[in-house]
Amino acid sequence: MGFNPLKNISEDTENAGIELFGNKRMIVLDCKYVVDFSEESVVLNLGNLNMKVRGDNLLISSFCFGQTDITGEIVSIEFERA
Repeated sequence: MGFNPLKNISEDTENAGIELFGNKRMIVLDCKYVVDFSEESVVLNLGNLNMKVRGDNLLISSFCFGQTDITGEIVSIEFERA
């Protein structure tokens, strides 16, 4: 019965899902809205959490029906309470 950080993230993101394709592409499912965007960082709202993606040459290549497709060189992913 130890601490499970993934369980906490799962509860806070409701139905969100994340698919990574190496460090060059990421698909985020059930994204509510884009909070902030630049070539160095993308912040997405996933319900009760914001997800910050850091990297180089980041581009939101698609945002349709809650599915967000991010391309570029992904360096890190962080979560914080919204």
